[in-house]
Amino acid sequence: MKHSSPLATVAVALSLPVVAAQAADAGAMNDHAMSPPPAGATLQPRTSGAGVTYWTGGLGEHSRKALEQQSSNYSLHLLTVAGGQYVARAHIVISNGSGKTLLETTTDGPMLYAQLAPGPYTITATQKGKTCEQSVSVRQGRPQELTLSWPAGH
Repeated sequence: MKHSSPLATVAVALSLPVVAAQAADAGAMNDHAMSPPPAGATLQPRTSGAGVTYWTGGLGEHSRKALEQQSSNYSLHLLTVAGGQYVARAHIVISNGSGKTLLETTTDGPMLYAQLAPGPYTITATQKGKTCEQSVSVRQGRPQELTLSWPAGH
């Protein structure tokens, strides 16, 4: 598990192939790709049971652009990657410093943006039975960018 600076995260995101979206368009999936969200799925914010507003997506250009347009409204930006490819359908749990689960969801793409109050959080991500965990500190006025990555061959 690596923690990246915002510039490193942007560099990684720009250099990664959009394998999941390409595979979905072609109708062929690889180990890291997924099919697009179900028919009728909309790109709009959701709210967790604990009141955390979040977006998830990033498969395909339309979804990625919609998320990027909203990025300044969210204090935590997650990107999921395995072996240099975007990962979708990762199970994400965000807990506060007291261990209370604030958000639990399965991503619709490799990106998840959440609006969290300043403070410490633990992000636990599971994909294909492999779990990684990362601590992060959200600060006021500056989005925290985090890349969650699994090794190649996962």
